[in-house]
Amino acid sequence: MGIKRVFHGIAVLTLGALLLSGGSSHAQTLELTKVEIRDPMMNNAVAARVALPSGWVIKERHVPWSLDLYGDPARVVFGLQGPADEVEFAAISRLQFNFDQSWLAMADYMHNEMIRMADEQCQTAWRFTPGIAQQLCMQANASMQPELQKIQQRKAALLSGQAVDNGLTVRQPMWAADIAQWLLRENREISDVRIIKIERPADLEAMLRKAVVEQDAQVRQMAVQLNLPFKGLSFDVARVFFSYTKDGKGYDGVSLVIARYCTFVSNQQIVRLSAQSGPDPLYGKEFVVWSVHINSATALAGKLQAHESELAAIVANSAVDPVWQAAVDKFAEEITRKVTEARQKKQLEMWEREMAHQEKMQQMRNETFNYVSKSRQEVFERRSEALSNAATGWTDALTDRQRWQGSGDKYVAPNDYDYAWERSDGKTVFSNDSSFNPNHSSDYSGDWKEMSKAPW
Repeated sequence: MGIKRVFHGIAVLTLGALLLSGGSSHAQTLELTKVEIRDPMMNNAVAARVALPSGWVIKERHVPWSLDLYGDPARVVFGLQGPADEVEFAAISRLQFNFDQSWLAMADYMHNEMIRMADEQCQTAWRFTPGIAQQLCMQANASMQPELQKIQQRKAALLSGQAVDNGLTVRQPMWAADIAQWLLRENREISDVRIIKIERPADLEAMLRKAVVEQDAQVRQMAVQLNLPFKGLSFDVARVFFSYTKDGKGYDGVSLVIARYCTFVSNQQIVRLSAQSGPDPLYGKEFVVWSVHINSATALAGKLQAHESELAAIVANSAVDPVWQAAVDKFAEEITRKVTEARQKKQLEMWEREMAHQEKMQQMRNETFNYVSKSRQEVFERRSEALSNAATGWTDALTDRQRWQGSGDKYVAPNDYDYAWERSDGKTVFSNDSSFNPNHSSDYSGDWKEMSKAPW
């Protein structure tokens, strides 16, 4: 279904926004090193760049691919660990889901139709062959039990998030705060989970609302091309503070979840089996393509706030590579189109054999990435400004910070720092001490150049 192509066009490319809120306490210096996360499934391309504060280590970094979920085949996942207080940071760049109310309506429709038809057969038997009516009724009911069971199993799979349809995991839309709590419940390594506070960051909501307005017309135009009534594009965001116990020790944590929902209304109709079947089970039902972006940080109880400066620097200076994301989206779009065509032509078996051929899939991924890389300007000029403004706003709205211009990259640090230095290998040092100069300090080696503050 082409609707996933609509949602790919509005995908967020950043890793998220600041986790903590309130006052800040910053260290005397803040050192950052950029670390790349590469994707071996896409020509070892850079999938993301992550800011690593001094003393922090990478606990995990990978780009998981799942070709069963061809509508959302890859994402960036990484975890960092700090030097003290067991502080950790984790991020998932994007998870996409799909939910269609017509699936449930169709299951109920088929269930009710089978029972109605068996009942009609029973009534007919009692009218014309009363001597064997009971036997015929029992046979009719027994014959439909296997199909009824399959229908109920399918419905249960849809409601529990255990099904995959059209390349996306089937899951009913959830509010951002509920997503954070759901993930905590799924973590079997922790216990005694307690939700301390749930916030809806007003400034971040305003930035997201602006992005929705900017993208609404584009989505509506695509919906017209797909002949699908478009109900609306919306979002939800929540910052959830919590505590839990692990290995006998207490921890504090906070998760920031941004959820986006693209809602359409089905205009499909089916030929009903009889005049008694009731309203069309498909027409007018909503279906939603939605995604979530997750940042989370934890530390020993009472220690999380002490690392606000480092956490702010991580999220402000880390981002998914836009070329890689576009390549993944284009790959998903191409595969979705192929599947749709195969279904329309009743040749789904041919496509499944192609999917099983790993060499051909690798060639497709390579060709897709090369195509996007060569046409970077053409691909991104139309949307780069809106996405850049939204991404900057999301992090800028939640903390006082300043951008510094280095020899190549720009770096972000809290406003508390008045001086910044950059080494040739990309390592940076921030300070609010006017006499500080790493070139004259025995604690630092190499040639350092002072950076200047840059406009946003």
